[in-house]
Amino acid sequence: MKHKDIKFSIIVPAYNIQDYIEKCINSILAQDYNNFEVIIVNDGSTDNCEKICNKYVKKDDRVKYIYKENGGLSSARNKGMEIAKGDYIWFVDGDDYIKETTLSILADSIKKNVNNSDIIWFKNYIDRDNKITKNNIFRREEDICKQYILNQTSAWNKVFKRELLVKNNFEFPLGIIYEDLAVLPSLCIYTDKILFLDEYLYYYVVRTNSIMHIKKFKPNRDDKFIAIDKILNIFKKQRSFKKYEDELEFLCIKHLLVTYSTEILKYNSNIYKPRIIKAVNYIKNTFPNYGKNKYFIKEPFITRFFCKCLNKKKYIICRTILQIARILKRID
Repeated sequence: MKHKDIKFSIIVPAYNIQDYIEKCINSILAQDYNNFEVIIVNDGSTDNCEKICNKYVKKDDRVKYIYKENGGLSSARNKGMEIAKGDYIWFVDGDDYIKETTLSILADSIKKNVNNSDIIWFKNYIDRDNKITKNNIFRREEDICKQYILNQTSAWNKVFKRELLVKNNFEFPLGIIYEDLAVLPSLCIYTDKILFLDEYLYYYVVRTNSIMHIKKFKPNRDDKFIAIDKILNIFKKQRSFKKYEDELEFLCIKHLLVTYSTEILKYNSNIYKPRIIKAVNYIKNTFPNYGKNKYFIKEPFITRFFCKCLNKKKYIICRTILQIARILKRID
């Protein structure tokens, strides 16, 4: 595949993000690399998304627009994949944006590593109220597949060869909000041609009214258990569980004991107590010796102490730790 022949399909789901979608699309169209298509999937928006998107369709023939009834992020991404024609697929969230040199950097990297580029993975910035910081949470591992599992499971910081997705009938699961966690780590079962770029190419925008930052508790946060179940079952079905057991164990610790518990501890005890007990029991039943996990024991003391307090139902201490941790920014 020659450099000039590499085509990217950028799939942009859009749902009631009229205040953000223009910045996202503009950042894509401003790329200094031109061989790409933008597939905007309007997932039943009730705001002005359709009007805004149609403006770009008329202005640039690289922009394609699909309207569908609301079905969630997974269904929007899956619909975009159905019509994508590029060599590589990138899922860019419609409220985020990218650097103008991103596609040229990706294309150059693919050209240099043509036999090692089924998945290209990179770092990101965080845009919180227009304050830009680097997301420096990163775990290194010599084995690229293990490193891929250990780190951020998001779709937007990776570009996937379309052939890899098509060949393995890849799709995002419907009806849950942790769709990336549920399936993306499993792609390393089907390929070890994963290229990591130590570059910041994507701007992740933190919105206080987004699904993941909503203040009122919603039961769909419990989808975390469904996602964990699904990803573990995929590895077991493909007979790859033992090979990556340490990494999967750490994934569960991170997403259930640390992230999930952190998310729900801010609510009242009727909400967080039964859920934390469920999370702790899930880990104990699945990985009885999780406390000795080789990645977990290298985590900061405050993270390990937090998990120990969860195990002992010392929830007041846990809430205090979170207040301290948010100041120190040591729990991710």
